[in-house]
Amino acid sequence: MPFSTAVLCAAAIGMAAGFLLYRGFVFTGSQRAWHLQVRDFIIVNSAGAAFTTLVAVALNDLLTATTALNLTAIAHALGIGAGAAMNYLGHKTITFRSP
Repeated sequence: MPFSTAVLCAAAIGMAAGFLLYRGFVFTGSQRAWHLQVRDFIIVNSAGAAFTTLVAVALNDLLTATTALNLTAIAHALGIGAGAAMNYLGHKTITFRSP
């Protein structure tokens, strides 16, 4: 399997697992139709990925410009944290909201 295909398959598997885990263990009270939840889950996750990337790149640029240290891992970790918080809030208010 080509690398790019493997990455896309892994992302799809991760997203499917994430949806099932969120739906089954985090937002168990949502009564919205599952197909609307799936659609909104994909939209929120896509926005979260973009936000994670934006925060990580911006922080990496800022830290690189203001220090002589390589703080890429810290910028990436903070980006992941910001994206995770955004995803949770997005899923709470959009994906699994009460109708």
